[in-house]
Amino acid sequence: EHVETLSVYNQLGGLYWMMEEWESAHDCLLRANSIQEKVLGKTHPTTLNTVMNIANVQHAGFKNFYKADEIFMQALDGYVKTLGMDHEDTKRCAKNLGILYLHVKPHLSDARMLALCKDYPFLLSHPRLGPQFV
Repeated sequence: EHVETLSVYNQLGGLYWMMEEWESAHDCLLRANSIQEKVLGKTHPTTLNTVMNIANVQHAGFKNFYKADEIFMQALDGYVKTLGMDHEDTKRCAKNLGILYLHVKPHLSDARMLALCKDYPFLLSHPRLGPQFV
């Protein structure tokens, strides 16, 4: 449970992500998150980044959109509380959540995306998201 150890797990998770080895990426990120929560705390930006990456694996790799939504919301709530709504990390998480909503649009009401856009109006001008929800 050392800072260098969690860095290695994060780097391995990223490598497995790029190779689309989703199970291995997920396992490494979960291990990193477990250590980060103990060493850095649940609301530390580095921990929240790992949580967001776990959500990305749920979304892109496992296609588990509902679990990804839950985890993205956990990360977004943490970012808002820790860094505020205008911080770039918070906005990046909101954008990733918007992309998830775009992919599952037939399964979720537009109300979720519209609520997200209300809180993060920059999403409406995002080239991948804005045209879908304007």
